[in-house]
Amino acid sequence: MGFKLDIAHNEAGGYLAYTVAGPWTLQNTYALIDSIKQETGRHGVTRVLVDMRATEGLPSDMDRYKWGVRAAEVLGGRVRVAVLGRSEQINRFGENTAVNRGADVNTLTDPDEALRWLTR
Repeated sequence: MGFKLDIAHNEAGGYLAYTVAGPWTLQNTYALIDSIKQETGRHGVTRVLVDMRATEGLPSDMDRYKWGVRAAEVLGGRVRVAVLGRSEQINRFGENTAVNRGADVNTLTDPDEALRWLTR
């Protein structure tokens, strides 16, 4: 079963907002990354807020590494992505993997901080 994705285009803020729910799997995350590429192109935006707080389960470090590599390959530095998560979901390994390969990604727990980073 894949992630449930709710996607909203915030025209005033100039970004897409994803609300993601369902089981965390590497394949679901790859599909999410592919969706971000497709939807940013369709809407002509380069900033995305991804709220992952309603996902279930925690990825292994190897899966975090793999999604970081995939995010860098698919999105590169063309799309700025703020990922909202619960504190127990975040260890920065996937983020660091992506950023070290040229992606513009930040994982945060505070929605206001995520929007500030995204729109700066």
